[in-house]
Amino acid sequence: MWMEEGPYFDCLTIGERSGIYLKTMLRKNKVKIHLNTVFNVDAINRVHSDILVIARGMEPCIPDVKGLNEIPFIQAEDILDKKNILGMNIAVIGGGRVGCEVAEFMALDGKRVMLFEMMKEIHGSKEQKTANEAFI
Repeated sequence: MWMEEGPYFDCLTIGERSGIYLKTMLRKNKVKIHLNTVFNVDAINRVHSDILVIARGMEPCIPDVKGLNEIPFIQAEDILDKKNILGMNIAVIGGGRVGCEVAEFMALDGKRVMLFEMMKEIHGSKEQKTANEAFI
């Protein structure tokens, strides 16, 4: 069984269960998580990623960040649509459900993944749908 059982776990919502699953899988797949990290191009250049994945939620948008057009980046939907991703070192910006799913997907593909989130915790609110639900 991939998750715990018992009275506590039985009372969790599907969103809470998926959050526990994603956090467990990120740890298991050795995704490096950077919390309380505000995105800027200098920070990404310091970690030497081959490509940057912008995962700012289910509605793709490109942030207005100085210098972003100087580094290779793609949107999360490009990965979830299974387009080819070049490089082994992937930086994912956004630790909500979409970002967590992208990070897990890339780690399972053998990539070295770093996940950056500006909040103190990953995964967002339990009311959000997972990226996979959005594509159904």
